[in-house]
Amino acid sequence: MNLKIKSLSPQQKIINDLQQLDFQIYLKDKEIKIQIQIEQTIGQLIKLVKQESKKLSPIHFQGLVYLETFNGNEVADYYLTQEDKPIFKLKNITQLKGVYQQKLNENQSNQDVKIQDFSFLKCLGKGGTSDVFLVRHKESCKLFALKMISKTHLTEFKRLEQLLRERKILIDASKTPFIATLHCCFESNSHLNFLLEFYCGGELFFHLQNKKLSESESKFYFSQILICFEDLKPENIVLDVDGYVHLTDFGLSKIGMNSEEMTDSFCGSPEYMAPEVLARKGYNYSVDFYTLGAFLHELVTGLPPFYSDCTETILNNIANQELIIPQYLNNDLKCLLYQLLDKKPQNRIKSFEQIKKSKWLKDVNWIDIEQCLQPYKNKKKIKLSIFKYQFQELIQNKELRKQEIIIFTFKEIQIKVLFSNIPSLDIF
Repeated sequence: MNLKIKSLSPQQKIINDLQQLDFQIYLKDKEIKIQIQIEQTIGQLIKLVKQESKKLSPIHFQGLVYLETFNGNEVADYYLTQEDKPIFKLKNITQLKGVYQQKLNENQSNQDVKIQDFSFLKCLGKGGTSDVFLVRHKESCKLFALKMISKTHLTEFKRLEQLLRERKILIDASKTPFIATLHCCFESNSHLNFLLEFYCGGELFFHLQNKKLSESESKFYFSQILICFEDLKPENIVLDVDGYVHLTDFGLSKIGMNSEEMTDSFCGSPEYMAPEVLARKGYNYSVDFYTLGAFLHELVTGLPPFYSDCTETILNNIANQELIIPQYLNNDLKCLLYQLLDKKPQNRIKSFEQIKKSKWLKDVNWIDIEQCLQPYKNKKKIKLSIFKYQFQELIQNKELRKQEIIIFTFKEIQIKVLFSNIPSLDIF
């Protein structure tokens, strides 16, 4: 019997061991018990709960949209909004509560987005000029990531230019796989806001800190990011509920730059900078291939090439030290790394097509990757909670709410004209 069980896939074993799941569901002041077959979906669970809530009273039924956990587990809470997902993933959760919609201003259309339309749940991250929050839209009850950029950081036109560039890239890439989905942009009194899809898998950097990836896992992620992204680093790559990657933060990317054009701007992360960027001699798209190589090096070894705790040492090593790749890596992989990380731009790989045709990636089914059909065994298992709770005090800080009420005068630039992006679709 034991031998037979070991031969089963994890999903088959769960379904064999458990025929049904039992949930305690709390709907306002009432509790109901739900039994559901293990092979059912989240949508079918919600349907069952709504049927039972109808038997209680209109108060318990009306406005019920989703379910959520008691402890604010953002991964499970997001999963509970995905009605086509299988229920067996919730086998370790026994108690849930109802999520009820709150009606917005009747005169407000779905295209008129306001900061007051959202409930702030937790801080997902904090940057130099922006904070990212997990929010729930009060009426639709959907979860989003809200990136808030304070207008006080836009006194320099350059920062606003970066912001508008990021907005344009996200809009232009709206149908591109593995790019973060921008639902809309809107302005509040003190902030400019990006309403983004929430990717509950968290930063790839978080997973790299926990363990080095295998070559097959590295290949799975690397094959998804063969697109131009000048500030590529694991902190700018987030995972969705299925383990696929999505690129974020395009403030430093160049728009419409072809392979022959040169730039001398000094931007990006030191660990991923090509030697010609450091030398400020002007560079073209070949730096992206170096950056991809540095990223791949970190995936398969756990660290970027030439890494040191001292930034000055990193920069010196990139410029002067010979690249040494660990011998334990696959020969085809080492060959690709040397081609991507060559110090001389003219000797580097010159196209994404060339990378795709490399021996190390010869077994990748690019159609399956683009359509997110890669077998589940290669996907990262999503932990139940992965965000940094040291940022939680930002949610509890009442100043955040106060500053949204303050009228902020920004006379230099008409931001609303430049920034607002009224959504063309009913996103809620």
